[in-house]
Amino acid sequence: MGVTKRQEYLLKLKVQGPGVRPGAITVPDLLRICQATQDAVNRQAEAMRGGVSLRPGPKSSVVYEECTLELLDIRKGSTVLPFRLAKPQQHLPIPEAQAFGAEVVTQVVATVKKIGSTYNGADFEAGVLASLKTMGEVLERGNISRIEWIVPLRRGGRKKLLRAVFDRRVRDCVIERMKTPLVRPEKVEGVLEMADFKEQEHKCRIHPPIGQPVVCTFSPEQEEEVYEALRKPVRVAGTAKINPNSGRIDELAIQSIVPVEQLLVGAEDFFSGHSIEELAQAQGVRPLENPKVLAGGWPQSDNLDDFLEEIYSSRRI
Repeated sequence: MGVTKRQEYLLKLKVQGPGVRPGAITVPDLLRICQATQDAVNRQAEAMRGGVSLRPGPKSSVVYEECTLELLDIRKGSTVLPFRLAKPQQHLPIPEAQAFGAEVVTQVVATVKKIGSTYNGADFEAGVLASLKTMGEVLERGNISRIEWIVPLRRGGRKKLLRAVFDRRVRDCVIERMKTPLVRPEKVEGVLEMADFKEQEHKCRIHPPIGQPVVCTFSPEQEEEVYEALRKPVRVAGTAKINPNSGRIDELAIQSIVPVEQLLVGAEDFFSGHSIEELAQAQGVRPLENPKVLAGGWPQSDNLDDFLEEIYSSRRI
């Protein structure tokens, strides 16, 4: 299949507000908008591939390969940010069919439009909501008052624009949506530790290979099963309460416990492509803010020059 001619843009963000000058935008606002936009696209793509849009840990490599956006320029008028997919898309035989990345972007804009409508019965991906909440931070200082999302579509051979406005009202709707805890089926792999068999409270904790421990509850009928699995690698499945702000599991009610081999724990995540940033986020590792903390560590009684000379001389033997 051939590669189509690169389209002028796949997504445009029209940024407006009292502090916005034509063709210009502050770097912090630009970074916040671009990162939130890319996160929303990545998380929507993860959901459309059958995954979970908001969960601790890295996203799949396919999402990053197919859905990474690139900013073309900063256009005048009001400040307009045009984006297209970084990876050239294959030609599709059906004229109105969209490549996966384009379909994902269209769905994100449709979500923004639905959130801003008066219809409140729709369900939205938690990951997309979290990304929009982050984007809403640029509205706080008052320089930016609205961001219009624009996607070109082709319907019946004619070009049509899908538009959605993101402003304070929509941002408030996003926050209101995120206050409601999410409940969904979930599986967790790790070592089962610290079980509590009190009559009033049956709880244990699963330590996954990557990320924070997960608190689980179990029924009195599962006591023996949990006891047998203590300090052993397991795969538990059940109903999870998801924190709407962090996307992490607050608590998982265990329905089944399956022992697994130690080497197989986290095997699915191992074969997914993860960036350094994603792994650091999943493990709670923060960037180094003060390089001075790396200073020291060499015994004062030892001579560094003698140590290096000993190493070099050993290599010449």
